[in-house]
Amino acid sequence: MISRFLPELVDCDPFAAWELSAFLDAQGLEPGRRNDGRRIAYHDSCHMLRELRIADAPRRLLERSGAELVALPRPDLCCGFGGTFSVRQPEVSVAMADDKLAGAAAAGADALVTADPGCLMHLRGRGARLEDTVPVVHLATALARGVARAGRS
Repeated sequence: MISRFLPELVDCDPFAAWELSAFLDAQGLEPGRRNDGRRIAYHDSCHMLRELRIADAPRRLLERSGAELVALPRPDLCCGFGGTFSVRQPEVSVAMADDKLAGAAAAGADALVTADPGCLMHLRGRGARLEDTVPVVHLATALARGVARAGRS
């Protein structure tokens, strides 16, 4: 929003604004190998994927942290949060989150990682109500601390 529309909305000169993973990747960050031996599924948020067109940077960072990335079935699908969508269509929203979590578990992931706070909140909330699901972790946490294996502390 800031980089694309703010100059037009408030009549100011454009300026650089970065999404975290794009910035870290562009700077060539080599995170510690905190995810060696971990299988991680990455969830693309709708905003990052469609508006910012960022898909590869978070994956490269996770791989550099030692993670083995596992593919989600239909990684391009929304988690179901979508701003007010989850309020206006709660049954559909819950089903979409459940599908995303089930896909990560079926892929054998130790964790599902995302960079979007809305997706993180929605998927964690659903995961807390389900059995046999994977932890949902923010990308920054996965890079800084690593992820625990699913089902283990």
